[in-house]
This record gives sequence, structure tokens and C-alpha cells, in this order.
Amino acid sequence: MPAKWSALKVNEAMDMVEEYVNQTVEPPEQARIVATEARNISNLPQYVDQYLVRIIGAIDRA
Repeated sequence: MPAKWSALKVNEAMDMVEEYVNQTVEPPEQARIVATEARNISNLPQYVDQYLVRIIGAIDRA
């Protein structure tokens, strides 16, 4: 019995989904990298460091 759905359409849809997912993963990872590097700034006030730690934690939880 032939399939009633198009494997080509499913494959195209999955490729699009993967592309969108990849676009949403990169910005938070870039923000995490920048926040981690910012924690190495000399004489950084503790309240700023704590804020950066919270940002990194939020990104990791997401």
C-alpha cells in the first residue's frame, strides 16, 4: 500500500525546522560567551558579576 504522505514534503519541512532551531540556539550561546568573558574584566563590581552569573544561569537553564 503506497504512502499517502509525501516523504519529500516531510523532509523539506524538517530541514526548515532544523534551520529555525539553529537560528534560535546561536544568539543565546553568543550572549553566554560574551557574559562569561565580561566576568574576567578587572575590578568588576560584585553586583555586576552577580548579574552576569544570573544571565549565564538563565541561558544554561533554557
